[in-house]
Amino acid sequence: SRCGEKILLANSPRHPPGLHTVLAGFVEVGETYEAAVAREAFEETGVVVDEGSPTYIGSQPWPFPQSSMIGFTATADHTSPLVLQEE
Repeated sequence: SRCGEKILLANSPRHPPGLHTVLAGFVEVGETYEAAVAREAFEETGVVVDEGSPTYIGSQPWPFPQSSMIGFTATADHTSPLVLQEE
């Protein structure tokens, strides 16, 4: 959130009830990391990310070949409506 007090988390049917995770995804060929952040956020949650808001935080080793784990923060576009789905 813009105030820095809220975070968007996701849950998956393959996880135990009550387990929520940060969003994750893959970078497409020819795509910037920042564009991947916005695309993955929208694909996984329907939230539109403010253009220019994805900010690199850091990285860590990842045990899979040809993969890396890179962390970003981003803010939601406050002009886009947020539609929550009931489970």
